[in-house]
Amino acid sequence: MNRASVVSLIILLCSGAALADDGALGWTFEVLEVAESVPEGHIIRLRPSPPGKRFPRSCNTFVIYSIFDVSGWSPTGQSAVSRTSHDRAIKALEQANVSDRLIRLGTFGNGFAAMAEKSRCEVASLVLQYVVRKGNAAIISFYDEP
Repeated sequence: MNRASVVSLIILLCSGAALADDGALGWTFEVLEVAESVPEGHIIRLRPSPPGKRFPRSCNTFVIYSIFDVSGWSPTGQSAVSRTSHDRAIKALEQANVSDRLIRLGTFGNGFAAMAEKSRCEVASLVLQYVVRKGNAAIISFYDEP
């Protein structure tokens, strides 16, 4: 998939229907904490708002262990995402935490991965991307190459 296709798909994801509050691809969260981690990355603690019965809304706290690591991806996959957008997503999460604003979070493909010895409400993300569509910001998580 080329960069233009990935960008088009991300824009489509942010268009409302795919990121509906009860949809499988997008949810709103309260940001409880954004902390730096080792190796270089972030631990992001979120609370579903509103809570629900389906994952991840069924989690009291949803934790994302995020690093920017596309080293195993093809050149095409690497060009579909950017470190700048990842850093902007982290900044948006930090700002939402300080200002008590909700954030919208969606996934692309397998946006998260389960982690050994962690609960199902703690997941890994290799890339976060900050996107804006029609004035609405969202953060898209990638685990697999687009």
